[in-house]
Amino acid sequence: MPISPGRLAGGADMHVSSLTLMGHNGDARLLPSKVPHCKLRAGERLVSIGPCGGGYRDPLRRTPEAVLADVPDGLIPAQTAAREIGMVFKDGRVDRAGTAVAPGA
Repeated sequence: MPISPGRLAGGADMHVSSLTLMGHNGDARLLPSKVPHCKLRAGERLVSIGPCGGGYRDPLRRTPEAVLADVPDGLIPAQTAAREIGMVFKDGRVDRAGTAVAPGA
């Protein structure tokens, strides 16, 4: 079982990579990280998820404008900003009334 690195300076947990063989009936089988040869049958697919970091420092300390700048660049989905740090955006702007937590405040 891979061990996920811990948090860094208050950031979120980091994620390890995975490789999953999805059967035609929806069954999933986790494969080892290094597969030299894997022949698929009709209807099967490989799902590869790369590792990723959890960011650096507490996201609640970021200003709403800094988070807003990351949304159109695809660095953080607006839904994740709302769920994880309470940021709500509307019409390309910070929705101050809808934002549950104001980072940096």
